[in-house]
Amino acid sequence: MKKYNFRRLEKGQVLPIVVIGLIIVISMTALILDGGSIMVNRRRAQNAADAGALAGAHDYCLKKAANIVTATAIDYAVNKNNATFATAEIKNNQVEVTAEITQNSFFARIFNQSNLTSRAIAAAGCFPPSQGNYLMPIAWSCRPPVTGSDSPDCKVQELEWASQVNPLITGNPNYVVIDGITYNYEPNFFSKYYLPQIYVVMDAVATASEIICTTEGGTINCDLNGDGKNDIEGAGNRSWLDLDGGGGGASEMVDWINNGIDHQITTHTWLDSEPGNVTTAYKAMKNKEGQVVLIVIFNQTCDDNPDNKPECKDAAHATYPIDPGESDIIVEGSSKLYFHVVGFGAFYVTCVHEKNSDKCPGYERAVELNPSLKNSVNSIEGYFVSGYPFPPSDTTGGGVDMGTYIVSLTK
Repeated sequence: MKKYNFRRLEKGQVLPIVVIGLIIVISMTALILDGGSIMVNRRRAQNAADAGALAGAHDYCLKKAANIVTATAIDYAVNKNNATFATAEIKNNQVEVTAEITQNSFFARIFNQSNLTSRAIAAAGCFPPSQGNYLMPIAWSCRPPVTGSDSPDCKVQELEWASQVNPLITGNPNYVVIDGITYNYEPNFFSKYYLPQIYVVMDAVATASEIICTTEGGTINCDLNGDGKNDIEGAGNRSWLDLDGGGGGASEMVDWINNGIDHQITTHTWLDSEPGNVTTAYKAMKNKEGQVVLIVIFNQTCDDNPDNKPECKDAAHATYPIDPGESDIIVEGSSKLYFHVVGFGAFYVTCVHEKNSDKCPGYERAVELNPSLKNSVNSIEGYFVSGYPFPPSDTTGGGVDMGTYIVSLTK
């Protein structure tokens, strides 16, 4: 009987197992090294795309040419955030960036894959802010554009936050040039001096024409800088607002000023007013000195609930038409003087004149021009600013172009 040597038959069976094991180990190594690189580069590509989209949207907000917008977006993605390649385009008023990061593979070359590419897409837009904890119960009249412009947008003198206002607050850099004039940084600059772009919200003043304002005691010159434009607003061109229709009066306004609002206010909303000289609100506004707040911009008033006066809505929508399917929002109150919201302006509060001892440069200039102006008149002064970086979580998009933007990722 023939005997088999099973031990000899088992020789060579380990080799296939070793080969299979090596293939598994190499595949796992390729997955760990190359797959890990792909995941890391995917995150880097997303960061590059996000940065490019935000930078491009910032330029788009500033109304720069499309080729400049896309060039900025690509520059931020490639040169400042190390993307290997990027493209940018403007789609639906947003800047969309596709960023790629490519690197040599490790073990994937065994499978004829010499390069690994990670790709990401981001989009960002610029949106006028419409509500948030920065909104003050103050209304400012919508000023028409310069003569000859077909734009319906409001027009205010404004300063660019990063390059013009912030340097005079922080001293970095320690000077700025505005309209060809150099202004040097000094501590508390804005409480000592005023710039030509200053605006003053003043009680007991009503606008009669572009330059002359009227009060109960006569007329005053409201052109503080001699450029032929009013720098003071009062009475029918400014108002304290009832933001929720509750009629809570001064105490509620003080709460809004100190703590913000917890509901949304959008454009095409009619807000009722709070009548009178609300002294406690001015006291509360002193807490906002040195801060940027949002002020309601309105284009029409109505002396009754606009639902009862169609002519008010017709006048309000002549320059700011409502989209099909939308309608006005009426926040009904008790005073019966309604303001039609068309936008929100970012306003840097420099000084509040709430008592005789307050020294506000804009107010003192008004008194210099108008010696009969009482020193007891309350006022808020400051500057409309563009480019202020409101956190997207605190505001939402909407409104007309007032030079105030939320630059936010949308994709």
